Amino acid sequence: MDLLGFFKFLLGLFDKSGRIRATYRRRGNISLVWNLGHDLSHARGMLVDCHLCTFGRFQSVRKSVTSFLAQDYPHKTLLIFNTAVKEIVLDDELKDRGVRVVNRQTNQDGTPFRSLGEVRQGAMNYGEGDAWICYDDDDLFLPYHISQSVDRYKKAGTLGWKPRHSLFSGDGGKTFKFAGNAMEASILVDLNFVREHGFSTEKSGGEHVFGGWLDKLREQDQLTIEEIRPSYAYVWGDGLSKTSGNIDHPDNFENHKEQSQDFGDGPLSPVEYKEIEPMIERAALAALDGKVAA
Repeated sequence: MDLLGFFKFLLGLFDKSGRIRATYRRRGNISLVWNLGHDLSHARGMLVDCHLCTFGRFQSVRKSVTSFLAQDYPHKTLLIFNTAVKEIVLDDELKDRGVRVVNRQTNQDGTPFRSLGEVRQGAMNYGEGDAWICYDDDDLFLPYHISQSVDRYKKAGTLGWKPRHSLFSGDGGKTFKFAGNAMEASILVDLNFVREHGFSTEKSGGEHVFGGWLDKLREQDQLTIEEIRPSYAYVWGDGLSKTSGNIDHPDNFENHKEQSQDFGDGPLSPVEYKEIEPMIERAALAALDGKVAA
């Protein structure tokens, strides 16, 4: 199925009341449930702002854009916050599709970014909407991720919501297992709360904690954690630099930039959906399987 066909498929998911119809795909003897029948009628008007902070990962960003466009929740935006000297320019096909780019290498005071926390804080200056998702370019989000998060967030009544388990792959997305830790990118949280409490600038890779917004959310008992089917996957073994794997290294931020040198050529466009579909299907199967990683 090409991307246009996939969007036509998504349009058919909604009935007149705003409820997503139960939809299945067959793979062998297994049915892959792409949505869980979430009622989105109560969530209309809630804008979710996804922030993708990036440096030198052009191809990964293209895949993330495709993943974003495939999300079945309609009220969403994607901010691509590029800190590389080479600017990212959107292809015409992304106009009016909720994707925007900010190219910036400095803090508000003109000093260069010195940590990932400063980068994320810089992106937050351009945040818009009601809720926020950390939509990193090396993560995988299943098509129902935002809709499930919004549905459960609204019912929880707290400022943040996350599933108890997410998915983890250590082999570049070939296999997935359940895993449980902070998994910050699995959290849907009030955007103004993140803007108010910000990010730690001490250790790149740990900017959400160490005094950042996630610590504050927990301290105020405003994070609901629910046992529910995962929709987010943390992917290692893909050849990309992982700041979270070297949090205590003093040069973690600069090392990450040195190891990320894919600046692309020409305007940014999404990859075809078929390029990410196999990994999405493997992750969806693992989400149904329910095996917890050791």
